[in-house]
Amino acid sequence: MLSALEILLEDEGYDVSTASSGMEAIEKAKHESFDLVVSDVRMAEMDGIETLSNVKQQQPDARSIVITGYASPDIPVQAIKLGVDDYIMKPFDDRQFVASVKRCLESFKLQKAYASGLATQWKDFSSIIKLLAEGVEEKDPHFAGHSRRVAETSVKVGKRAGLSRERLEILELAAFLHDIGSIGRKKAFLDKAEELVDAEKQELEESRSEASKNLFSSSSSLKEVFRVILHHHEWFDGSGYPAGLKEDAIPLESRILCVVEAFDAMTSPRPHRPPMSHNEARQVLGKESGTHFDPKIIKLFEDVVLEGDEEEDEGFDVEETFTRDRQAELMLGLAQTYLSAGDLETAGKGFEEIVGLYTDESKPRLLTEALMGLALSLVHRRRLDEGRKAIDRAWNDSTGESGLLRGRVARVLGLVQGLQGQLEDGLSNLKEADAQFSQWEAHGDRATNLLYRARLLSTNERRDEAHEAVSEAVELIDNLELASILKSERHLAIPLLLEAAARMEDTSVVDRLLANFGWDIVSPFLAEVSEAAKQKAMELFASREGISQAPPLSLYAFGKFRVFSSGEEVHDKLWKTRKSKYIFAFLATQAGKDVGDEKIMDTFWPDHPPEKARQSLYAALSHMRKALEAGGEGENERVVLARKGFYKFNDDRPWFFDVSEFERQYDTGQSRMRDGREDEAINAFQKAEALYQGPFMEGYYADWAVYLKENLELKYVEILETMMEHFMGKERYEVANDYANRLLEIDNCHQEAHINLMTSYIEQGKPAQAIRQYQSCSQVFKDELNLSPPSEMAEMYLEITA
Repeated sequence: MLSALEILLEDEGYDVSTASSGMEAIEKAKHESFDLVVSDVRMAEMDGIETLSNVKQQQPDARSIVITGYASPDIPVQAIKLGVDDYIMKPFDDRQFVASVKRCLESFKLQKAYASGLATQWKDFSSIIKLLAEGVEEKDPHFAGHSRRVAETSVKVGKRAGLSRERLEILELAAFLHDIGSIGRKKAFLDKAEELVDAEKQELEESRSEASKNLFSSSSSLKEVFRVILHHHEWFDGSGYPAGLKEDAIPLESRILCVVEAFDAMTSPRPHRPPMSHNEARQVLGKESGTHFDPKIIKLFEDVVLEGDEEEDEGFDVEETFTRDRQAELMLGLAQTYLSAGDLETAGKGFEEIVGLYTDESKPRLLTEALMGLALSLVHRRRLDEGRKAIDRAWNDSTGESGLLRGRVARVLGLVQGLQGQLEDGLSNLKEADAQFSQWEAHGDRATNLLYRARLLSTNERRDEAHEAVSEAVELIDNLELASILKSERHLAIPLLLEAAARMEDTSVVDRLLANFGWDIVSPFLAEVSEAAKQKAMELFASREGISQAPPLSLYAFGKFRVFSSGEEVHDKLWKTRKSKYIFAFLATQAGKDVGDEKIMDTFWPDHPPEKARQSLYAALSHMRKALEAGGEGENERVVLARKGFYKFNDDRPWFFDVSEFERQYDTGQSRMRDGREDEAINAFQKAEALYQGPFMEGYYADWAVYLKENLELKYVEILETMMEHFMGKERYEVANDYANRLLEIDNCHQEAHINLMTSYIEQGKPAQAIRQYQSCSQVFKDELNLSPPSEMAEMYLEITA
């Protein structure tokens, strides 16, 4: 039965892993992740109920189904206690079993979506709480800014103490809220001009604990936060309150908050005393170390204070921890960037790392793209046999993926086959790939395909045909402004362009394309070309001022922010601080404009005194220049120009910024659409779409970046909508559906995407898929919006089911 069920589920499109015994299933659960576990009650070594119980300890969120062939009254009770999702009696038919699996997996999917929604709600809730706390403080001059200062420093100390992200969130919120229940009472005491007597201090502290207890005890979501606040006046020697806890019995977060709050209180002015200096306050903390305060926390706090703001990260919520899949996507983008820069070794290592992440083949698209990139990096290093293994695996893994991705794999497979001497097989795969690219109107891919064809033909002495293919590719690249595709294909393109230049009468376009590379990149390929091509290259570059271009600067801000200088990534350690890197990004988004130092300081150091903010700005600019201008001399080589209180990103240097190019292509597409030139608009939108590798400055949440992120995402969504409608109008449903599904990944309630998917399934004669799309939309709209699906979809559903 095990084999039969495995085949049945695989036919339904599920990834299935089987175990012949309970022990084998438990062992698999330790190393693999499962959405659903199906267990027969009768199994070798241990029964199915015991097996499920053990598996659920490893994977508590997995859904579960129990199958049994006998009606024991104990089995259903045990299954219910275990929390199984369904209970199936033998004999059962295939449809019943598949329906149960689908229900359970849909439940699992909804559970994950709900958990994700809760995380978002918690983030929003936390932001509101912080704003409320600060709003209350702002009414009292003694406490304005107190909670934010305490929160920021507490988080820095917490990071050094090794707190997890979740515990840092709790600590930060506790720091914002530790005084919120008692500010009014504190104000009454602190407005006094004389120092408080002991009885007044005791009354104040007791009132604060009681107020916090009343405020938080009824909120289940804030219980952990309340626990930190409740015990942050416990003293290390056990003489504090309210519980008289001592040493490690005091929550670590409370010990941190105790130290940081005391320091901030001592260094803030009060009506009855001036503020202490930082050194004086640190001396007080040192004297109380081991009695009031935890000595380990004092040491961590000293490290934070002495190191200063400039070398600190900007706070734990500035950079988020990415999922494995998102890390792989970011790594894929980075590896592709290295491939474009010609660094085949580094690119290959990046692709190999992604392949190593997905030994379970759970993400076929990511794995396919990584294997395809790996194959290219190997082929260009003359390692054809290894490249063939990688691309053969990519071809197998791409089954079921989009026609565009299959076409790209077929193209690389054709190249490798041709270079291995299988010319006709190679050309056949290139022809198949071209058919897919035509269907998707992927002009850049078509141009690349022509270059691959030219390479195979030239290798086999069919030079006239090769020249025709290069000429067609050059014309396509020139007419549609596709020169950017040549970067990642330089190892094929440069020799082909050099040979073409030696044969053409009008070489103006080819000359321009070669000049874009620069002499330093072109010259290593001269050994691969004819004497006539070498001579042509020497004449081309000798006629230009200087045979080398200025070192190129490339910025990529879709996904994580990355900077490349002279083809090498500028790693974080060279920036010294994140702020220097992000100020550079901030200036790049306003390239060519003068930005006042006051604006920069207000953006990056809003809570600092002006002089301290200015010093921090100077330090950040110094780090920036050291990271980027190691070889530059003179003002023209400066990446950032400074003039009388203003700073400007130097856009006179050769540079590339994916965001600027994205917006340029978006604007071009909009303009062409208004003029009724739809094909040109689609070409521009496709270029913009290819640049969007993820949210702007992903993981960075400063206000200025969030505003740009939202604006750019709106433009990206508009591009996807336009592309979806374009291909729906041409009845190219596979392509249109791909864009619709990408819209739903961004917004699962996108009405037009749901409607287009359902419409396309009906037009293709797939009523079952149309019904599933309607049901999926119904569930999402109910869960997310508490609404029914669009009336247009309801009408289509009724027509199908009538």
